[in-house]
Amino acid sequence: MRHTAAFGAALFFAAELGIAALSFLYFLHSGNAPGDCLRIAAGVFAALLPTPFLTARVLPPRLGRKRARAALREGSDRTVQSRRFLAELAAVDTLAFCRRGVLTTGKVHVADVVPEGINPRVLLLLAASAESGARHPVGRAILDFAREKGIEPEEPLVANEIPHAGVEAIVNRVPVRVGTADWLQKEHVRISADLLTLADQLSTRGQMPIFVAEAGRARGILVLEESLRLGMGHVMKELQALGVRTMLCTAANKRLSRAYQKRVPFDEIRAESSAADTAQALQLLGARSHIAAWAGRPAENATELAANATEEASGKATPQTDGARAASPADTAALDLSAFPLEAIPALIEAGRHMNSLRRDALRVAIFLLLVLLLLAFLPPLLAGLIVPPPIALLMNLIGTTACTVLLIQRG
Repeated sequence: MRHTAAFGAALFFAAELGIAALSFLYFLHSGNAPGDCLRIAAGVFAALLPTPFLTARVLPPRLGRKRARAALREGSDRTVQSRRFLAELAAVDTLAFCRRGVLTTGKVHVADVVPEGINPRVLLLLAASAESGARHPVGRAILDFAREKGIEPEEPLVANEIPHAGVEAIVNRVPVRVGTADWLQKEHVRISADLLTLADQLSTRGQMPIFVAEAGRARGILVLEESLRLGMGHVMKELQALGVRTMLCTAANKRLSRAYQKRVPFDEIRAESSAADTAQALQLLGARSHIAAWAGRPAENATELAANATEEASGKATPQTDGARAASPADTAALDLSAFPLEAIPALIEAGRHMNSLRRDALRVAIFLLLVLLLLAFLPPLLAGLIVPPPIALLMNLIGTTACTVLLIQRG
């Protein structure tokens, strides 16, 4: 059962009433007048009002949420929902994130066309026609580039997308494939050594080589680029300073992934990794007592989220056959941070840890304060026969609580 603040306050008051009743009975049994015993019990009750504990319970989450909202000032529509979210966020020790739309801007564009034994416009026409029904970023980028060049794609007779590989289609009764070198070679497409060497060089520079094949032979490469988000290197250093391990999970090849690592100092690469592979890796981290959070590309709507659940690097989405959805990283991660910009996550983690620190300190201060007030309520009657008037006991409680609050605010 999850205790609310009201339920916790009721428990405090019940405990106070019990202590006040016991003090009344003790002093009555010691031979004091009933009126004096009643005033002593009232003073004990006033001294033990649970305002320090309520302050320790309420104030740190408020300060933590205020700090978290300040980190999200660029996205006013995103709010930190609860102190439980911040507490879970404070425990995160691993952050896994995808490349497209998180590490990068998510906007892919064609930077160059490299034909081999074919006219560049014909090469672009073949690729755009095969990708004419594409919804993934790579296909849209090829289509947009072709239309910018005044090339209108033709409707393919049939087209089939291969997850994390490419697309195959029949254009003007000719088989056309657009995709990665590994996939084309598995399909026994002939690729010249010059094109393979060029593809390796492009990947090393952080560019994406997309091969275009016609009738079983590679006819050229479309060079795609995707810009990094500004300040990603600083974000990774902030996370590492907080002791959070960073892990890039992408379906891109190892050369392309290492090219990004040279520019952004994250800790680990999981290249050529599908969404299911990433989900399994996060599940394994959880089994090893790691608290792993996932930062994926936030979809604009539920339809796009379903269509792009397994999309990455080569940009091919896994088709859903019978309505079943494969496990996604967001399902297996301890915390899904896809709704938040990567730039804000270090500040959010820091806000959660700051809140937890404040809660621990506030609880210690509250316990110390109540012990002092308890002694002040009991010792004068015991040692000198003095009776602490309830207003004075209440004033001591309020002054101590105010001092506790000020201390917390100054620390926050």
